[in-house]
Amino acid sequence: MKKLSKKKRIRLSIVAGILALLVVVLVIVGVNKNQKEETTGYSLFKVKTADPLQFSGTVDAEKVDTIYFDQTLGKISNIPVQNGQKIKTGDVLLTYQNDTVQDEVTQKEMAINQSSVAVTNAQQTLDNATNKRSEYANKLEKAQQDLKKVD
Repeated sequence: MKKLSKKKRIRLSIVAGILALLVVVLVIVGVNKNQKEETTGYSLFKVKTADPLQFSGTVDAEKVDTIYFDQTLGKISNIPVQNGQKIKTGDVLLTYQNDTVQDEVTQKEMAINQSSVAVTNAQQTLDNATNKRSEYANKLEKAQQDLKKVD
């Protein structure tokens, strides 16, 4: 077997590369052509309107809570919901008005206000006492300095 010269080996490599590239291009073109042919096809369907759905039966609530009037809580002053209205957790269903409880609330509010005034007065008294203490401390210091000068 005869050895090929360097020039012939380079030419043979270039020809083999071009042939391989040509094969790859032809494969890609063939795949794309097949895909285009497949995607261009379409199908026809006839659509009919469906019969309306009709059911018979009864509907029951999943959860029912019954609320009764409790006279010990007072009179009902407001019912903000209507019969059949959809509600969610946390909605106010009714409001009671109880004069006894309202009087107690008013008394407690007055007691809180009185306590607040007492705290304010105590703070002012404390501030005044602190100021007088500082004043007397200054007088004492001045008197001690005067005493040292006399000695």
